[in-house]
Amino acid sequence: MTESQQPRMNQSPQSHQSHQLHKSNKSPFFPKIQQFLNHISVERGLSPKTVEAYQSDLTKYTNWLRDARKINDINEITQLDIEEYVRAMAAQNLGPRTVSRRIASIHEWNKFMLSNAQIASDPSAEVKAPKQAEHLPDVLSISEVERVIDAAGGFGSTDAVSLRDRALVEFLYATGARVSEAVGLKFEDIDLAESVVRLSGKGQKQRLVP
Repeated sequence: MTESQQPRMNQSPQSHQSHQLHKSNKSPFFPKIQQFLNHISVERGLSPKTVEAYQSDLTKYTNWLRDARKINDINEITQLDIEEYVRAMAAQNLGPRTVSRRIASIHEWNKFMLSNAQIASDPSAEVKAPKQAEHLPDVLSISEVERVIDAAGGFGSTDAVSLRDRALVEFLYATGARVSEAVGLKFEDIDLAESVVRLSGKGQKQRLVP
């Protein structure tokens, strides 16, 4: 094997990533994008896939600025330009999640540029992501719930394990509690006189459930 054929084992992921960005982005925005990518990769320790997503979003954004708005300097970008980019993405029928992610990438880039005195103000500060449609969670039918409860412990079962499992499943269904909340219950959390239970959720937030 010749020297040119030997694998280059000492090339770091960051240097490889920088090389890829240099090849894929010839725009005048390249140095400032690279600064940001180095920051989130090295100093913030974000995963390669996350860094790659930022790279893709910012490359598409700055290429659009260059081609559609004839902008080649980050200090020339205005809020109007970014709002026009949002409209351009909508015209391409990009989904709300994609648009929101790209706007978030632009926000993060501008915040970094502002904190490093690369720009005088953040033109994206007032740009809002489009609202995403809220989807109600799928729910089980009554017959499906009955089958789940029966699978936990058949009706009429008298052994302790079946009774425990059935009671737990019925409790989860009746209260909407998370499994972690049910497992963390203590005897003092149950008020039999008032027929309520105190659940401790994420962040130690508590709520009373009948």
